[in-house]
Amino acid sequence: MSVNRMRRIFLLIFSLAVIPLSVLPAAALWGLGEDRSLVTVNDDRLTEADFRGWWKEWREEGMVPPADPDAYIDWTLLWREAEKMQLYEKDSYRRKVDVFLKVWSLMQLKQEEVDGKIPEPGRADLWQAYVNEYAPKVRLRMVRIPDEKKVAAMRGALDRGQSLRDASNAAGGVSVADYMEDSGWLRPFKIPAVLRTAVLEVPVGEKIGPVYWEAAWYFLEVLGREEAKEDDFLKYRDVLTRKWQKQWSATLTTELVEKAKAKYRVSVNAKVIQAIGPVPTSPEMAEWPAITFGDEVITVSALEPLLRKEQATKPSEAFTVLREQVVNDLLAQTLTGLEAMDRHYENRPPFKSTFEFYKQHRLIKELESELFWSQANVTEEEIRDEYLRHPDRYSAGGRVELTHVETREKELAHKVWKKIANGEDFYAAMKPLVPGEIHPETIPLNHLDEKIRKHLDDMAPGEVKRWEEADGEIVFIKLVRRELSSPRPLDEVSGTIREALRQKRFEELRTRFVQELRKRSTIKTNDKAWESLHHQLLKEEGADAKS
Repeated sequence: MSVNRMRRIFLLIFSLAVIPLSVLPAAALWGLGEDRSLVTVNDDRLTEADFRGWWKEWREEGMVPPADPDAYIDWTLLWREAEKMQLYEKDSYRRKVDVFLKVWSLMQLKQEEVDGKIPEPGRADLWQAYVNEYAPKVRLRMVRIPDEKKVAAMRGALDRGQSLRDASNAAGGVSVADYMEDSGWLRPFKIPAVLRTAVLEVPVGEKIGPVYWEAAWYFLEVLGREEAKEDDFLKYRDVLTRKWQKQWSATLTTELVEKAKAKYRVSVNAKVIQAIGPVPTSPEMAEWPAITFGDEVITVSALEPLLRKEQATKPSEAFTVLREQVVNDLLAQTLTGLEAMDRHYENRPPFKSTFEFYKQHRLIKELESELFWSQANVTEEEIRDEYLRHPDRYSAGGRVELTHVETREKELAHKVWKKIANGEDFYAAMKPLVPGEIHPETIPLNHLDEKIRKHLDDMAPGEVKRWEEADGEIVFIKLVRRELSSPRPLDEVSGTIREALRQKRFEELRTRFVQELRKRSTIKTNDKAWESLHHQLLKEEGADAKS
């Protein structure tokens, strides 16, 4: 090593040693002097982690990472503007955020205390459930005797060796509805419990009875029997697993509710609840306390409408059963709701980032309602004018012949478009993008993807168009010919036209507003950091697609 190089190294070490640590940024201490912020929007210094969190919530099925951070910047500008306008004070905002928080908190509680605690069933557990509900399966011959006087005669005929049919005739006969020659194969869970107990251990050919069930006496003969088998078990394993999980879910939910009853000091006034009968209660009972949760009281007047609604839904159900069910459901819903909110999932991962995104996005929706949708008015004259200028959009049918090519190769797409603009044949110019042959296709208008159809509206036969979608996909279209059928009457499509024009006006207003926000804002993008992040996201996208 040269003397000069050693001197330079010594000076560098010495200079670092004499600079107080307090004046060195943390990044410099580790040799990371580069600013790793991704985008700065006014006072918001947004990082890669911020963008990833936004993208995770923003993206929909089929979306790919955007080519630039513009949508994220616009989104940030809009919610910050809504915040300045204090739109979080609006009742509509508060209601929607409150409902979202409650629903998601319940989901988090269910995952934490129920779903996340359900164990994986072992084979022995599932096999036991299988032999309880699915094996053995049997075929039965059955006679139902509703008249007790015939039972002894029936049993006596069977003891003398007669068949079920002959014995039933000897006992005085039965109706067609009371005799079943062959039930077909029945699983244990399909057979009523009292009959199941009687037949499952009986060998083939044996006749048993009488067995009393639901106001009649049954005589049965086992015609066939198949014991538990491995291949049969495997066929039902998934069903058995789901049943296992459902049973565990019910058990864990009950445990959660019981713990919550103690925590929230629940008291159920049984005398008051029993006083609520199948007919409306007297006015003086209205304010009687039926259930208390600490300092909160649910009165008869609050409970009774739930009971009457359940009565109307299940008129044949015993009222005492309905009453107990309504009280239990009310307790479960109220207590799990209280417990979910008390855990404040919105302050910790994984729900924290989702909740923050929702609040910001909800602010944007309030701003859009206040500034854009309220101004996106459409007159009857505008509807009529749109209808007359674009009859093909509102025809009952019709079809187009076209060729379209989609690509994400931006540089190559630019070269191809330049060739087309200079007069080269469309199909010849497309060769670099589509090495094989491409041909026009005829498609019904109502089957066209909306992203293509809206560009075709003002195209003439032979014309070529190119555009880039929000997800970075570049689309080429060549219209060959168009065949239209008669347009539908204006009164049939006026509603559709109104909504389309309102949507278009909304988008124009929104675009102009965002442009104004951008003009009066300070926006800086770290291009190097963005390129690195974009490359990582595309790489991750490819890995996810392969998996």
